[in-house]
Amino acid sequence: MAERILLTALGKNDLQETTYQLGNKDSKTKYACLAIAEIKQINKIIAFLTTEASEKHWNDLEKEAQEKDINVIKITIASGKDIQEVWSVFDEVTKVLQKYSAPEVTLDITNSLRHLPLLMFGALTYLESYKKVSLANIFYGAWEVKDKEKNITPVFDISPIISIIKGSYAVKEFEEFGQISGIKEFINKVISDNAINMEISEIIDNPSQGLRNSIKEGKTSLESLIKIKSADFERLEEAIIAGLPFESALKANRVLAELNDLPERLSEKYRLSAIKELLRQVQKRLETIALPKVASKANIELNEKEMDRQLEFIRWQIDINNTSTALLLLREWVVSRVFLAQHPTSPEASKWLKISEREKIEKELNSYRNTAFTSENNPSNKTTEKPYRFLNEWNSITSLRNKYAHGGFRIEEVKTEKDKEKVRKFYEFCLNNKDNDEFWILPSESAANISLNESSGGESSEESVQQSFTEE
Repeated sequence: MAERILLTALGKNDLQETTYQLGNKDSKTKYACLAIAEIKQINKIIAFLTTEASEKHWNDLEKEAQEKDINVIKITIASGKDIQEVWSVFDEVTKVLQKYSAPEVTLDITNSLRHLPLLMFGALTYLESYKKVSLANIFYGAWEVKDKEKNITPVFDISPIISIIKGSYAVKEFEEFGQISGIKEFINKVISDNAINMEISEIIDNPSQGLRNSIKEGKTSLESLIKIKSADFERLEEAIIAGLPFESALKANRVLAELNDLPERLSEKYRLSAIKELLRQVQKRLETIALPKVASKANIELNEKEMDRQLEFIRWQIDINNTSTALLLLREWVVSRVFLAQHPTSPEASKWLKISEREKIEKELNSYRNTAFTSENNPSNKTTEKPYRFLNEWNSITSLRNKYAHGGFRIEEVKTEKDKEKVRKFYEFCLNNKDNDEFWILPSESAANISLNESSGGESSEESVQQSFTEE
């Protein structure tokens, strides 16, 4: 079990004895750190004091701590007369805490000198990112609002700020990298934090099927509820990072069901709108990739709405720098869009997701790998090249995809930044033409070329591919 430490700092101001009250417990002392340590049953305090503060308070603090059977350690720090001295405090906090083995730290900011609370919080956040400490709570003894008649000073628990900051980073990580594990930890922290003290009965007021099953089995502990949520989040993260649009959609359905109205309920209960805003941002992102009321891939219909959903998933893959996955998905999107143009009344997944059906269209597309369509040579003799321009782009994007499909095993250097821009342009090309069925209908002569393409292996050298705007 991790050692529990209370971190505090004292200035040189005079302090008066009061009864500090935290919840339904209290402690009488002039030092808030001693009251908090006694109430929370923490037997070690590390106190940062300037030379002036030490002369003023150390003897009294040490004496009273011994009376309460609390071990207090003094660390002398600079008074902060210039910026070098200010930053020296940050270094001192990190140096002292790294002597311990991942302690659980509670921060008291009641009597700290000016900038010290911010420096200590910054140092703890820095150390926590490296798993050197665990920041459990932050407390503030609100002397300015004490009950003067009874001499009772409330201690405010501002620990939720820890979760909000972590949640902010987690949402950023989710948006930029597709990693949702931090969101899971944020939600679990908000629900389980002793400072928030959420009742299990409130969590299960409107349970999802998964929670309902656990309740029937008698597993109503907070830990079992959190474990169910964790499994859903982990599976969703795996699907997103793997670039699986349908599996991601189905897993997103489950996570959205778990979240449900949790953002509103938490915000209403704890008056922290930031919690609601962070979780709503996650919900909005998941809603763009989810498939409401769809239980399996066999029930996914191919229509314009589904094509839009896939494009949104692809755009996200581009944004999170997953270029190789975006390339793969764009090619599959084109196959699906051609299928939809050819079979507008056959939306069943059993048809459009069937491998043989998709391979047939891909062979038709590949039969033109060596052809650049213009007004002079397009097989329908139309006067515009627009209906067949996507075939040129298919050629280019296929060759680009091959660089990544083979892991870059070639003499030429794979220029990822340049390729990402090409992928984004092809994505925009698809986006701009997504609603035009005529645009995606293949030339009728392509079917005659399939056998020729099959006999040649369906491949062409990268050098034979005509240049398109994606290669400019």
